[in-house]
Amino acid sequence: MLVGFIQLSSTRVSGPAILAMWKSPFAAWVTWLAKQLSAKDDELLTAISTASDADARSVVRWIAGDPIEKLRYPLRPCVEACIEIASKQSSVKLLNHATGWLTIAIALQSLSEAERSALQQHARDRRQHPWALEDAIETLQTLAYKAGEDGVRHLAIPTLQDIGRLFADRPLDIQAINARIEAFASLFADKNEHIRRRYQYLHDGCQARLAAMQGDVISATQLYRNAVSGCWWCAGSNQKLILEEALLYAVGVGDQVAAKHYWDKTFLLGLNNLPKRELDEQERRRLAFGFQRMFYPQKANDRVLLGIEIVDGEFKLDAKALRAPNRKMKFADGRTRRTPFMDTIMRGTLAEVRQMLAAGGDVNTVIPESGEGPLLFALQRARNQKDPAILHEILRQPLTKDTVNRPAGTGRETPLQIANEMADREFIRAAYAAKPVHRRLRTLDQRRWSRHGARCKTRRNLGY
Repeated sequence: MLVGFIQLSSTRVSGPAILAMWKSPFAAWVTWLAKQLSAKDDELLTAISTASDADARSVVRWIAGDPIEKLRYPLRPCVEACIEIASKQSSVKLLNHATGWLTIAIALQSLSEAERSALQQHARDRRQHPWALEDAIETLQTLAYKAGEDGVRHLAIPTLQDIGRLFADRPLDIQAINARIEAFASLFADKNEHIRRRYQYLHDGCQARLAAMQGDVISATQLYRNAVSGCWWCAGSNQKLILEEALLYAVGVGDQVAAKHYWDKTFLLGLNNLPKRELDEQERRRLAFGFQRMFYPQKANDRVLLGIEIVDGEFKLDAKALRAPNRKMKFADGRTRRTPFMDTIMRGTLAEVRQMLAAGGDVNTVIPESGEGPLLFALQRARNQKDPAILHEILRQPLTKDTVNRPAGTGRETPLQIANEMADREFIRAAYAAKPVHRRLRTLDQRRWSRHGARCKTRRNLGY
């Protein structure tokens, strides 16, 4: 696979001579770059020595094929120094190609001479006996299966299944879970380091969940950290499950540092859709739902919204609400917040909404943990109660592009998305009057905005 990658790269991007790369990758790279810059090899070696703070003897050893230790990321400044010493105005394309090939050369030179000779021999054999893609896939699958047969796997799988079933039972049988976790650890305790590393992160994950269920925050936090570190980029689909569980726990117990660390890793691993967004109050509240489901009956640090809120009694607009229409108030034992203005939009009449506007009600107010605001409440009332009068009154106020485009709730729907689904002509005209909103919408999650096509269709239907 490594030989195939390098040969494919050489056919698509100009670079050092492949045959020379197997013997001394760094020397081949220096010779190639010197030719590109019409410079001497010694000039480039001097520039590299200066840029990397390496002595002349180290550079000589690199040329001979010894591992390169002092040249470290980022490598681009080193390549720029070579170009500057040659007094050449090179293109960005050459700079990028040279940096990429230097990265490959350093990686290849970290291999032993015997390993590079084996790669060279394989490259020769491959030209004589080319393989097909189907054969390569079958070979990889066979090798992977054989590599997994370490004398532990066939015993570990049923043990882990038993542990999973015990965790699913309520109430938890702590003694039985501990016994099965210890039995799992005994399967690989006397094996070599490579095999132990293959199962240790699973053991840490089980112990972390048990500690979390028992309320031992310190132990659970450390064990989740060990499990995520142990499975990172080497555990296939298992790392997704462990990372998600660690993230839910960190958010649930209010460990903001660990939560942000795991949150960033979800983007690195591709579990979260780009563009990257911050782990704000709204995201934490959404993840808190998952924490309370997984670690029931524990309560999350961020209070989650109840499934349903029952509002009793007749709505009456009072003087206190008129004095502070934008004051954030707690409802349902603090599990949800809204302003008197938002409450009036949800339960009051059009005349009462106008009173609140006259008293200073701000249509651009937002509740940070939910993303909700007066505009969203007006939209929900128009959609659910078929009462668009209050919505149209809100639309006559000066709305900002953030208000129109802010995701809200666990579904992360924006007011503009809801309006498109409703096909509300007046709202869409008001929203699209501001061009920055249209540009911002194109960066939304593409999975949700397969609706982008539906949005365009809606605009055509409305005469745009």
